[in-house]
Amino acid sequence: MSRCANRGLSIVGRAGAGLLLYCCTLGAVLAADAADGRWRLIISGHQTFVYGDQILAGGLRVPWETVIDFKVAGGRYQLGQGRARWLGEVQPYSQPPGWFHCELTEGTYLDRSLHLQETPWVRYQAFPVAGAIDNGTVVLRADLEPPGNYLALTYRCESDNPAAVEWFPFASRGRQEQGRRQDAVRQTDGDHRSVAIREVGPLPPAGTLTLPLREGWFLRVGADDELDSVTYRLERRE
Repeated sequence: MSRCANRGLSIVGRAGAGLLLYCCTLGAVLAADAADGRWRLIISGHQTFVYGDQILAGGLRVPWETVIDFKVAGGRYQLGQGRARWLGEVQPYSQPPGWFHCELTEGTYLDRSLHLQETPWVRYQAFPVAGAIDNGTVVLRADLEPPGNYLALTYRCESDNPAAVEWFPFASRGRQEQGRRQDAVRQTDGDHRSVAIREVGPLPPAGTLTLPLREGWFLRVGADDELDSVTYRLERRE
């Protein structure tokens, strides 16, 4: 589900490696000189780190924020800067409700440079952002090495519910089907099942963002009660 702050049609779609964000409104396109100034794109939302599948799952809902600041001068884009962070107030997730109990744990993650990082860990907390102005739109592309930005997390889930006997098999299948970057150490003692999980989840931006260069532009994808939700908001700084 998506929603735009102005009336019209909102479209979110894939085009090559980039994400196109359009909002069709009644407003006029900004003249080149009218676009001059400092701008800020705030991308915020949450993603749910899940051990399981749609039927049986425990996990954590993690809020995050990515902010991109950039400048336009003479109708031309100047190099921007992005920063990303997780917001720290995680919420437990259980499907069915009440079956699983999960919490954030201290842990480590071996990054691509073979450095051991303490979790939670954001790969790129700050990064440059290239861009261009084109007919009233701004095209943004973060300068990130593959596979882009991500959040590494360690957490623990457990259940004493005897009906959760298929939890571990369902979790293994869900990991394969959804391609989760997830490692798990599982233990079973009668009806008590527990698992320690190390998982990596992507953080935006991924690829190229194309959006209207218009103060107050807003787009939301996903609702608060969905597993993943993201909001885009463009502000003028001066």
